[in-house]
Amino acid sequence: NGNNKCRFQSIVILDENLECDGSCLPTPMGGDQKTCECSIDEPRVVRLDPSSETGSKNPVYYEYVRPSCVSMAFESKKDSLSVVKEIGASGSAMCAEKELPVGGTACCNGEGSSSAESVCVFLSERVSFYTAKERCEAIGKRICNWSSLPANARCGTKPGKWEGLQFQWTNSPCRVQASVNSDGDVAVIHDVSTQNALAMGRVSEAGATYFRVEWDGNGDYPKTSDGCSDACTISGSKCICD
Repeated sequence: NGNNKCRFQSIVILDENLECDGSCLPTPMGGDQKTCECSIDEPRVVRLDPSSETGSKNPVYYEYVRPSCVSMAFESKKDSLSVVKEIGASGSAMCAEKELPVGGTACCNGEGSSSAESVCVFLSERVSFYTAKERCEAIGKRICNWSSLPANARCGTKPGKWEGLQFQWTNSPCRVQASVNSDGDVAVIHDVSTQNALAMGRVSEAGATYFRVEWDGNGDYPKTSDGCSDACTISGSKCICD
C-alpha cells in the first residue's frame, strides 16, 4: 500500500518454483542446521520473516497446500506400496505409495531389530519411503518392520489421536484390494497382514466405504453365489479381489 507495507493475501498461488535455501542432516532433534529447505520432500508451513521490504514487524505463516493431482484408487506398479504404521501399542496401519511424502522416518539399528527411532528435519515432517530409507542408511541404520517407537516431541511422534505425526514408514509390503458387495458396489481395502496391527478405519474390511462403479460388458461382477472369481476370495457376503 502507500505506506510501503504489504497487505498479505489469505491465499497465495506461486506461478513458478522458488529456489530452496540450505541443506542439513535429519536427527532425532530435528535438522542440524537452521535452514534446511533443500533437505525436505514437502513443507508443512511456509514462514515469511519480518523485513523492511514487507514492512512487517512479525513473521507471517502460510499453510502449504499440495497442487491438485489425481491418484489412482488401485496402484498398478509392482512393489510400489509399503505399510505406514500408526505409533502406539494399539496403532493401526495402511498401505501407502512409496513415492509420496505421507509418512515419517523411523530407523532401526539392524536386521531383526523391532525398536525404532524417529529422525526428522522439522516437526511432523512427512517424506517418501525412498527419502526415509536414504536417511536411515546415512546414519548407519535401516527401515524395518518396527513394533516399538518411543515418543519424540521434536519430530512430532507423540502417542494419542490428533497429536503430532501419527504414521511412520516400515519396510513391510502390503496389498490394496477391492471388496465387492452383493450390489456390485466397490470399496478399497488394505491388506496389512504383514503387520501385527489392524487396517486403518475406512480401508479395513469392517469399516470400508462403498461406491458405485460401472462394470464392463454386460454388467456382470464377482458374486459369492458364483464363487466370486479366480482373482477373488469369499468373505461373508462379499468378494475380496486382488
